[in-house]
Amino acid sequence: NESLLNATIHCMDDKPPCEHNYIASITIPPTCTAVGECTYTCDICGDSYTKEVDALGHDYSIIAVMQKPSCTENGYNIVFCAHDMTHNYLVPTYATGHSYDSVVTAPTCTEQGYTTHTCTVCGDSYRDSFVDPLPAIFIRNYKGETTVDYRTTITFAAEVPRHIDDGEIHWFVDGKDVGTGDTYTVKEAKKNFTVQAKYMDGDKVLAESEIETVKVKSGFFDKLIAFFRALFKKLPVLTQEYLGIERITTR
Repeated sequence: NESLLNATIHCMDDKPPCEHNYIASITIPPTCTAVGECTYTCDICGDSYTKEVDALGHDYSIIAVMQKPSCTENGYNIVFCAHDMTHNYLVPTYATGHSYDSVVTAPTCTEQGYTTHTCTVCGDSYRDSFVDPLPAIFIRNYKGETTVDYRTTITFAAEVPRHIDDGEIHWFVDGKDVGTGDTYTVKEAKKNFTVQAKYMDGDKVLAESEIETVKVKSGFFDKLIAFFRALFKKLPVLTQEYLGIERITTR
């Protein structure tokens, strides 16, 4: 090339010709935006020439996380040029939003039901989808176990604090559905039995009371006493009709 030719001519003018052995060295380092300079010097005769070195260009490959984003707040990173750390810029990182897991709490007879949503990242929590407490039913004056005389007539009453449309009270004696209504009467009980009230919508049981057990005194003397008790109740009618007594009051 021309530079090599000029150098050869120079060598021929001043000294015996030499075969140049150029050693390159950076005399002006290039930057990201400015060209640099490289000098080639012959280590035999000292001849030299220069060439431009292309600008490096920015190499934004170093990323520093300065503030991580949260569920609700943005963060940011700083990106540095690998050639010159003074060249850098901010990169926003946007809030990630909550990541909720949901847990359903079923209603009870006394408490509302609801769904709890809890963020698995930050723990933020809220409740929604509230459900009214379940209907409840109970037998008034419930004792759990009651003992009555032979051929006693006993009436049970049920209460439902929170009624719903189409809800109805059903009575079950010894597990068998025997009727509906706020009350149920067992007439002249002769054997032990259980009674329970259920609040139902069609065939669906919405709530059920505790089961009450009724024990009936059914021994020989219990039956005898019941016989005379029933007889004494009829005495006023018998005496008026057959004996001419105006009125006899018995308990």
